Amino acid sequence: MSFYDVAESMHMSSVGLLSIIIAIGVLVLMLCICYLTKCCKRCRKHKSRKKKKGPDTKSVQLLGEAYKEKADMDERADQSEDTADGKSMGKTDGDKFLGKILYKLDYEYSTNSLHVTILKCENLVALDVGGKSDPYVRIYLLPDKKKKNETKVHKKTLNPVFNETFTYKLSYEDIMSKTLMMCVYDYDRLSKHDIIGQIKITLCLVDLGKTIEVWKDLEKAEIGKQLGDICFSIRYVPTTGKLSVVILEAKNLKKMDVGGASDPYVKVCLFQGGRRLKKKKTTVKRSTLNPYYNESMSFEMPYDAIEKTNLQVTVVDYDRIGHSDVIGTVVLGVNAKGGELRHWAEMVAAPRRPIAHWHKLKDPDEANLTLTAPPAPR
Repeated sequence: MSFYDVAESMHMSSVGLLSIIIAIGVLVLMLCICYLTKCCKRCRKHKSRKKKKGPDTKSVQLLGEAYKEKADMDERADQSEDTADGKSMGKTDGDKFLGKILYKLDYEYSTNSLHVTILKCENLVALDVGGKSDPYVRIYLLPDKKKKNETKVHKKTLNPVFNETFTYKLSYEDIMSKTLMMCVYDYDRLSKHDIIGQIKITLCLVDLGKTIEVWKDLEKAEIGKQLGDICFSIRYVPTTGKLSVVILEAKNLKKMDVGGASDPYVKVCLFQGGRRLKKKKTTVKRSTLNPYYNESMSFEMPYDAIEKTNLQVTVVDYDRIGHSDVIGTVVLGVNAKGGELRHWAEMVAAPRRPIAHWHKLKDPDEANLTLTAPPAPR
């Protein structure tokens, strides 16, 4: 039976029958293409999942254990240093001569300007191994301890000559409520700068009607003032690269406001390779030195970035009119030491588990040194 006979038996023209056959063929072909495309997509997804598979739990835990060992070593070293310091302090006279400083004060009534000149220091205590120091002078106009001026650093000398003048624009009435503090420091490029000694000058007791040039013996610095404590938890999920931070509470914070309280909030920053990537904040708690937050925040931290990441947690006293003042800071991560490094290590060693610890707040300058220091080898 020919094609034309089939078309005639179906009461159709040959062209119509041919069109139907072609349409059916095209439809079957399209169904086959769709099926093959779907199969290819599934195959690609399966391969990409294999490639994107996160680190296995064991490798994450091993990294955490390595950090724990480093933290243990740091804590043992700190304990031995504290023991040595205690023994040396027992042998040292509390009124030991630390050196002296020559300064000049000159107040210009016409311009409301106080000129403070650091002239020189003599017979400073040697704090470096070679029997020298690298001294410089830091000047504060209290009660504002955030704003400071510094002289240049003079290398390897116990008798530096500075001859540097700093000017403060203040009315005579304002000057009368201020205290001038000069702190002599020994500069250290790799660690926290050590304070040699300080002097305080209550300006209301000084006759500013004439130029004053005075030698003064340095006094022992007031060290160890408590800034407060903070409790927070950290949790890391390696497969998603998510770091969760929950700020729980703080206690015994330093009084920053005139009324004897503070308005604290917590700022959390994520640093990678010394560069700040992200910053988040809690709410402000009014008129309290023991704030309770229980506020959570999260950051993106891929597993391969753990070994170059630091987490900075800073408690700040909020000021609606002026500049908000930092109360204290804690830094966790690869550059941290002791208890801060241990907290980070416990988080890495226990994926998906929130790890909470209390930390003592530290001076912001010390925290900045931790952030800029190169990571210690594991």
